[in-house]
Amino acid sequence: MSHQITSSLSHRITSSHRITVLDGLPALGPLGGTDVVLSSPRTWQAVRHGFDTGAAEVVTDRQQRPARGPGRVVAVGTGRLLDHAKAVAADAGSALVTVPTALSTDAAFSSVSAHRANGHVEYRETGFPSAVVVDPAVLAAAPPAWHLWGLGDLLSVESALRDRLHHHRVPAGVRAAAAELVQDVLAWAAAPPDLPALARLLARKVELGHGTGGAWLEEGTEHYLGYLLERELDTPHWHGRLLLALLPVCAALQDWPAERSAEFSGALAACGVGPVRGRDLLATGRFRELLLQAHGFCESHGYDNTVLAAPRRTGERLDAALAAWEEGL
Repeated sequence: MSHQITSSLSHRITSSHRITVLDGLPALGPLGGTDVVLSSPRTWQAVRHGFDTGAAEVVTDRQQRPARGPGRVVAVGTGRLLDHAKAVAADAGSALVTVPTALSTDAAFSSVSAHRANGHVEYRETGFPSAVVVDPAVLAAAPPAWHLWGLGDLLSVESALRDRLHHHRVPAGVRAAAAELVQDVLAWAAAPPDLPALARLLARKVELGHGTGGAWLEEGTEHYLGYLLERELDTPHWHGRLLLALLPVCAALQDWPAERSAEFSGALAACGVGPVRGRDLLATGRFRELLLQAHGFCESHGYDNTVLAAPRRTGERLDAALAAWEEGL
């Protein structure tokens, strides 16, 4: 049985070096005439009662640009909506405040906007939000499972770091910080979780990745396979769900110790997420074809932070990777 997630803010969310996290909508204050709220129709309908919009312009059509140059963009939503808002704010030279409605990814905290094009993801540096508002009522409007998909982005640090270590030296301090973060994420999943703590973990992950001077801690084999997988699916799926289905495949390709995989499996089962079986997303035969295409895909897009860069490794471990796709973590 999954844990009931609490959105109590009994522990204050502190500001990190680059990311300021505010405790609830009252900290945002009333929205003024120079503010523009960007959201989606369904999301805004669900949470609008909690906002004091004042004279702010509200835009819920992603194809529509704000009628006036915003002094501040307030983005209310998840993943792709937040990425869109980052680009709008950057183009206008405006401050950005993000209000995540689900902690399903780290998009609300990050300094880049992700845009999917030509079967892969293109990143644009847009700068960190001036603030991230974590509000209990806003988050409570989403099903608990939506927040738990954020574990996919967080636990990908394990796979991305192992990818990096195949090709590069990684400073001991970065290795230690990444390992500590993953252990804290596993502890969060294995205990009755709370959303403020999850927000802190997502902010911490973004901070750590930014401090490495590159995107390698943000993504590796699990993300690159995810981009291939997205193209095969008839309907969109939660980004985190795809990553969690792909982590056991990474474990097979990267030779994780069996006890490490078991630790991940136990934590995900404890919070009601796992096992996430890839076979429920895509037939194993077709996934086998994707794995065999993965080296060429990564090479064509310049993705080198991955064990997929060595096609022989994939071939040698193909049966184990397919079994992991079948069974999940």
